[in-house]
Order: sequence, then C-alpha cells, then structure tokens
Amino acid sequence: MSGLYGCDINPFPAHLATLNLAARNISNEENYPRVARRNFFTVGPGKPFCQLPRHAIGGKLERHDIMVPELDAVVGNPPYVRYQDIPKTADKGAIRDQTREYMQGLVSRAWPGLTLSGQSDLHVFFWPAAARFLKEDGWFGFLVSSSWLDARYGFALQEWILRHFCLVALIESVDEPWFEDARVKTVAVILQRCEDKAQRDANLTRFVRLKRPLKEILGPRADELQKQEAAERLRNMILNTKSDKSTGNWRIMLKAQSELWSEGLSVARMFAKQKALAAIDQDIDGEADDDAEEKEDERVFRLYQLRRRQVGAVSTCS
Repeated sequence: MSGLYGCDINPFPAHLATLNLAARNISNEENYPRVARRNFFTVGPGKPFCQLPRHAIGGKLERHDIMVPELDAVVGNPPYVRYQDIPKTADKGAIRDQTREYMQGLVSRAWPGLTLSGQSDLHVFFWPAAARFLKEDGWFGFLVSSSWLDARYGFALQEWILRHFCLVALIESVDEPWFEDARVKTVAVILQRCEDKAQRDANLTRFVRLKRPLKEILGPRADELQKQEAAERLRNMILNTKSDKSTGNWRIMLKAQSELWSEGLSVARMFAKQKALAAIDQDIDGEADDDAEEKEDERVFRLYQLRRRQVGAVSTCS
C-alpha cells in the first residue's frame, strides 16, 4: 500500500478508505494508508501530503511527512458542482483555496497556456490539477459529467488533452446511470500522458458506447479474482479493437487522434455521432447499414458546424 495515495475533502470517505486499507495489513509501517482528508487543490508536487507515525531511535514514536512522487496512474471521480455554485474570491465567507480564482491560477501555473473558463464546472479543474503528478506514459482515468464534450468551456480542456495526452478511450453507457443519485450523464475518460506529438497523432481514440448494463457485459463474478479478470477482458477487447465495431453489447468507433481537430472534427462531434448511431441501433436489429451511418454522420456534422458558428457569434459579442 505504500504506492497508493488518496485524498478527499469529505471526512467520511477519507476515513472509510483508511479503514478499508488498514484492514488488509498494517503490521509493516510501510503499509500505513496514505489517505489525506484535505482539499485536493492544496496538494502539490514537492509539498507534504500527509503525516504518518514511525518508530525512531530508542523506540519513540514520531510523525514524518509523506510526499507524493510522480505517479504511474491517477484515478478519480471528481464532484459535480456547477460553476454558479463555485465560490468567488469576493464572496462573503469564501475560503481562498476553494474559490474559482484560486483554481484557475493553480491550473495556469501548472500548465502554461491553459486558461479554463470561469464558467467551467468544478470537475474540469481537477483534470490538470491531478495530471501534474503523472509520469510520462502514466495513466489517467476519470469518471465525470459528459458536459465538457459539447459545452463551450470544454473546448480548452479538449485542446489541452490533445496536446499532452493520448486520448485512449471515452466510454459511456446508454442503458444505465453509473450513479443513480446523479442528475447528469457520466462518461469514463482514459488518457495516457504523452509529450511526443508523433505518438499522439498516431494514437487511435476509441469512442465506446455500452448498450447493456456493465454487470451483464462483465458476466458472473464470484470473487475479487473473477472481477479483476472480467474487467481486464473488457479492457483488452476495447484496446485490441482496430476498426469500428458494433455488437449487441457495445459500439466502438475509432478515430486517429491527428484527425480530431482537422476539418472541424472534434471530440464532441465523434461523441455526438456515437449517440446518434445508438439511436439507429435501437431501430435496426444488428448492424446499421453503411448508408444510414453515412447520412447520420453528415447530419451530425452539420449540427456540429452550426453549433460552432453559434458559439463563435456568442464569443464575438461577449
């Protein structure tokens, strides 16, 4: 457990995670859970993350600082908070490190050239803040609201992704909400840190639409080992798919990352096409025919271009 680091501003999930990890084995001091109950935006490279006890010379128990190293992977489910509900510095009683201006400044310093809109929902600020800790080739997995795919504030985030990561997969379920108490649609985002432009351009992005509940796709899983094996089978299936494919369980569409911004094509357009083709799948038993897909693709493209022109007009006037 010495390689795991967790952070939550809410005491309950932080304490629950600590207890779950501690229940495994903490007879070795190196296995003490590294879980901090604090605001994630106050965590940074080179700063103490948390403190843990250790035995010093003479048996005296002391506390020492734990630092977060460069990480192989970052995984999270940031809270969904609309931009209207994020405090501003001028608001009465606002806590500085929880304000919009503080988070915007942190992101701009960490990633020069990245300026996130003040109308960004809270989860958007977590992306670049978390990615600061990633090694080159490190993996990034977030479960977030899908609003960044077609909202104006998401354009800066999309560009940042394409400049610094291989966009490996976007996964959405058409059949089930992943959080029953959430009123927003969620999407799983899988990225890999990559500063090599040629490698990024050659990457095939997979837009995945699940047509059945995930537990049905994964199949029976009696124990932790079977759960892990089922998840790995699904992962391998997605990564090994080399061309567009549709079955009764899923639809996968592929696009070279180099093409995602060419000729007006974007992440949002590909995701819109996924949703449109899912509707076709409901009307046609089995594969949608090529003509239907081509017509639907053209319709989605026209709608996308219209939306971009509308956004441009708003930007010019604002």
